[in-house]
Amino acid sequence: MARYLRSTSGGRIFYFYFLLVLGLVSPAEAQSSGDPFFDLMLKQAIGAPTIGDLVAKAADDAIHGAVIKSTLTAEIGAARERFWRNYPNGPDLTAAKQDFDRLLFSKDEAYLMLFLPQGRPDPTISALQAITGGEIDGGIPQGAQPAYRAWVEDIRTRLGARPGEQLPLAAYVRLKDAVNASGPVYRDYLLRREQEEFRLRGMVPPSADPIVWKTITLFVETRPWEAKGGDYANLSHSASLGVDPYKQAQKLYVEIEDILGADHVREVARRVFGLSAKGKVPAPADYGGYTEPDLLQALGDHLGSGDAKRFLIGQLRKSVSVERQWDWRSAESYYKVLVKQGGEDTVLRIAEQMRIAPKTTQVQTIIADGIIYNLLAEPIPFGCRIPRVRYCMEEVLKRGN
Repeated sequence: MARYLRSTSGGRIFYFYFLLVLGLVSPAEAQSSGDPFFDLMLKQAIGAPTIGDLVAKAADDAIHGAVIKSTLTAEIGAARERFWRNYPNGPDLTAAKQDFDRLLFSKDEAYLMLFLPQGRPDPTISALQAITGGEIDGGIPQGAQPAYRAWVEDIRTRLGARPGEQLPLAAYVRLKDAVNASGPVYRDYLLRREQEEFRLRGMVPPSADPIVWKTITLFVETRPWEAKGGDYANLSHSASLGVDPYKQAQKLYVEIEDILGADHVREVARRVFGLSAKGKVPAPADYGGYTEPDLLQALGDHLGSGDAKRFLIGQLRKSVSVERQWDWRSAESYYKVLVKQGGEDTVLRIAEQMRIAPKTTQVQTIIADGIIYNLLAEPIPFGCRIPRVRYCMEEVLKRGN
């Protein structure tokens, strides 16, 4: 991006203004730094202006900056469309992919300049972003942000900065070596960046299983493993690197397979997502009007169906983790507690009776032990004080009939 910005006279002015506001240089350093590297950069970039010159030209710099960013955004957008027109085996695919990757790297470089000083943009940088046309190409994709931040921190660490510390100006003379050495971490980010391109396009990567891919990307989009309100939209302004949503989604998928069975999970996902036998991912309209959270709820409800054990674990999931609705491990652990208490044969026999019992479709208000329960579509004609599977199972096991 630095090379891109310096390619025009206006770009060179904006580039230095960019560095000044980033905190890479102070006003005093801008007058005379005494740093040979900085002095050379200063002379090459803008001809050593005074601070007054910079202030006077700030508005003009913003205009040039907006033009540069909008131009890069437009070029990335055009390259993206060219790539997808040729994917997967068009005649221009190789050249289109190379051009697309080159422009995305320019974008990565631009955001590296924003993140390097402190590991995240500060309010001054956010303001600069606003007056120079906003984000480039929508910013770093959300699902790739933790991996991108990890790359930035790897570079900062190699330059001697601790998390949250301001990177000293002198460290930038070693930036090229640090970036080169951070190649393995950058490749981890590239994987996430490419996955995000496929996810946002509604496509399946060539090496991915369509059913698994759709399930995992649904988890990425809705983050079901986090408490309500957990979001990473503002990760770029946070001191935390955040969790990698793809790693968390993969972990959750493996847990569900382990608890409920891989074949069951695949079959449920295939039905819920409407995937064909060939694994085609349908367009959102094909979901029958469902939004992503609706799909997540449908997937969870269908996973907790079938035999008595899956039914019981699915019902326990709703009871033992109110704020973490996809905590299947907790539900499985509670199932084991019930088995230890009453024996697996007895627990599954009772669960099967609950599974096939008529369900109400009306909301019931139950008061027990001073607590009000509003229940919908729960069993259970077992004479339980609280007609909910978890509590009724406990009551039936205690009374022994």
